[in-house]
Amino acid sequence: MFYSLDLDNNYNLNYVSVTPGYFVSVVPLNNPLSSKKIISLDDLKGENIILLDNNWCPPEQLRLQEIIRKEHKNKKIAYVNNVGTANMMAESGIGITLCPNFICGPKNQYVVPIRIKYNIDLNYGVAFLNGNKKSIVSSFAELLKQKLKGM
Repeated sequence: MFYSLDLDNNYNLNYVSVTPGYFVSVVPLNNPLSSKKIISLDDLKGENIILLDNNWCPPEQLRLQEIIRKEHKNKKIAYVNNVGTANMMAESGIGITLCPNFICGPKNQYVVPIRIKYNIDLNYGVAFLNGNKKSIVSSFAELLKQKLKGM
């Protein structure tokens, strides 16, 4: 899955949209922020933050992480190299992580995903090389849409 703007200047690729999205913070239920409906970047100041390593992070998420890193004066930031580790750390109550909404899953007994107030409209989809059959990719994209529906 790709974020549509990540492909803007690549003329050898086509793109089929699968799902719109937004960024969420994955907040441990024992954190006071877990009762909020939306989280601002200011809300994250003073919190333990778990971010993806720059080498593993999608471009738009990296931009958001850089904003948080620069505004996060207390430097309680841990870096991990995969989403699974970030989510496990959040579920353990170690800190708050962030990711696109379709990745984190629903609220569970340990964490709750809460939308981050960050003005960007995400659109994720499937990229494929020019010349490949669009019908096959479109069928795959439809399958993904069905699987992601309701997440």
